[in-house]
Amino acid sequence: VHQNLGQVLLEQQRYAEAARHFEKSLSAAGQGSAGDVTGQMSASLARIGLGRIARDQNRLEEAEAHFSAAVRTLEKLIPGSRDHRVLLNLAIAYSRMGDVSRLRGKPVAALNFYSRALPITDELIAVDSRNAVAMSARAECLSRIALVEEGRGNFGVALKHYRDALGVDEQLAQRDAVADVARAGSCGVLPDGGGGWGARGVGCVGDGAGAAGLCHGTGEVRRSESAAGGGCGTIRGEPV
Repeated sequence: VHQNLGQVLLEQQRYAEAARHFEKSLSAAGQGSAGDVTGQMSASLARIGLGRIARDQNRLEEAEAHFSAAVRTLEKLIPGSRDHRVLLNLAIAYSRMGDVSRLRGKPVAALNFYSRALPITDELIAVDSRNAVAMSARAECLSRIALVEEGRGNFGVALKHYRDALGVDEQLAQRDAVADVARAGSCGVLPDGGGGWGARGVGCVGDGAGAAGLCHGTGEVRRSESAAGGGCGTIRGEPV
């Protein structure tokens, strides 16, 4: 419950309130046993949420500490579990570490983290080509790599990655259009216009939404009216 409340408050930029709920979630997770995978997952999600708050408020050292802790926790879970939730959140944690490195003016480190996230999203998409959250995570990583390369003056490389990200975005947009038509047919109403499903926002991966929100979901996406600037979608069934 605290994780869910924290995520909702984070999307509303109510940072102080969100942080309190993430901290309570982290505290509760810390009371579990060393072998408690669910507790360790919850702890990593709380760390990602706290890291996002610190990042958005330009407390980059603190953000890095939270994201690093999440990475360490999730990496320890990988050998004993190929759970897609663990893999997906690890990809998101790597991507957030890349964000911090990029914002701190460390492009090589940023590229390293984004490049560690990409193979995970590829693996998840290979297992389930309908995994919209993994596709969104992939699009985000590609666009972030492009941004870094553009800043380094590698315009050809940047252009390629932007195009690749756009390709993923277009696949997601096509899926969204089909889903809107299906909903209109079943509900007897026309789909609302204007889109809002923009690729990078779908699945709560973008800056406006949280990595933490990616984790316990089924990979299905539903329409939501979140604020512009990042997540246009939420994950059904989830958490943070």
